[in-house]
Amino acid sequence: MEKNLAIGRIIEFKESVLASENLENDFYDLVETYFSPIDDFFTDDLSDVYEVIAFLTEQIKAIHQTEERQEARVLSEQHLSFKQVAKQVEDAARAHRIYYFNDSSWQNYVIGDIHSDTISIKAIMKRSGFFKKVLNQEKVRLVFLGDYVDRGKAHIKLIFMVFLLKYLFPQNIYMLRGNHDMGSYKDGQVIMGVRIPEKDDHKDWFLPYLKMVADANKTFKDDIIAKITGLFDDLAILCFFLYEERAILGVHGGLPRAAFACDPKEIEFLQKLEENALNEENTELSNLSRQTLALKRKLLSKNAYSHLTNIAALTDDSDHDFLDRPRVNGMMWSDPAVEDVNFREDFHRFRYSEDTFNAYRQRFDFDILFRGHQVQPEGHKKFFQGNLINIFSSGQIYNDGENINDETAYMRVPRPQIIYLDDQGEIIYLDLS
Repeated sequence: MEKNLAIGRIIEFKESVLASENLENDFYDLVETYFSPIDDFFTDDLSDVYEVIAFLTEQIKAIHQTEERQEARVLSEQHLSFKQVAKQVEDAARAHRIYYFNDSSWQNYVIGDIHSDTISIKAIMKRSGFFKKVLNQEKVRLVFLGDYVDRGKAHIKLIFMVFLLKYLFPQNIYMLRGNHDMGSYKDGQVIMGVRIPEKDDHKDWFLPYLKMVADANKTFKDDIIAKITGLFDDLAILCFFLYEERAILGVHGGLPRAAFACDPKEIEFLQKLEENALNEENTELSNLSRQTLALKRKLLSKNAYSHLTNIAALTDDSDHDFLDRPRVNGMMWSDPAVEDVNFREDFHRFRYSEDTFNAYRQRFDFDILFRGHQVQPEGHKKFFQGNLINIFSSGQIYNDGENINDETAYMRVPRPQIIYLDDQGEIIYLDLS
């Protein structure tokens, strides 16, 4: 298929979406037009797939530009309250890599990690009734919390499908960035945003896999790596849902690094307390250290985010922490703590306490945080009195009692889930199997 024909088929499909009699079948037939002829990505002709992905990366960046709203940008620079900004902007306004969703008449679905798994994507589309609702011109919106790639078995096809969904349905599909959706390509070298464990096969990791394919297959040019990572750089970091009785913040990982976690002296003191708290030989010292540590963290948490003076500061890449990493990275990497020690505050992937979380909630004025990032065998898990909810969307997918998902890296997740928000902001968990 020639370049203009490969891209032309996509454009033609977009122009005739609402004329489809069975949009779900037509969408998957379109995808298979490009992928069914491929038996081996290292030897078969990938020129059509290359051309379409390259086209989609540029189109989606252009879509992002149309989503930007100056009013949302200005208000995000003036306010600390997500609620105050969301009340004053139009629905789905984007500014400073933040989406504001304030129209409760939309059916909102929130999607956790996918990790190169098209079987789970198909289950998500089916469970949400997405294609039927689009054809019926219902207000349906899927918001992905990031981690589209790595570990699964369908790297290229997955990114093709997700990018295609955003291009075809720009008002229905929204994408946040995860910690795996990072990296760059410079001077012929892949620069990873995550560390690959020594025992892992590099074919299980998206960017190294693309490089291997490009090196072996001249129909898949290596500049596609820079095009894809360029789009990753352009993805939003946060989303905010405003309902009459509930305000929900969405992010891939969690919180930015707290102010006290940027002070080496404070870190040293906290780590000494943690060391004493873990002292099994001296119970009295251990208990006293735990009490002191909890009190110290509680006091420090009160001003944990006083250094951030507006919402826009949350996604400012120029603001670096004491590890010389952009502070925004914390929101893609950090995790809620499940115990009162080992917060790893001097690690890239640090943990935050309930006190720190509550200080963050209060400062930025929201009620509940949705996040992905951590594997949850039951599809979701609640933390901090249910105010933080972890959702995970790749795993076993059953058909007639049999698992059909041979692409997921998460066979240990028997119940992958997504979240549905009704018009009151009530949270409903939907199994994908």
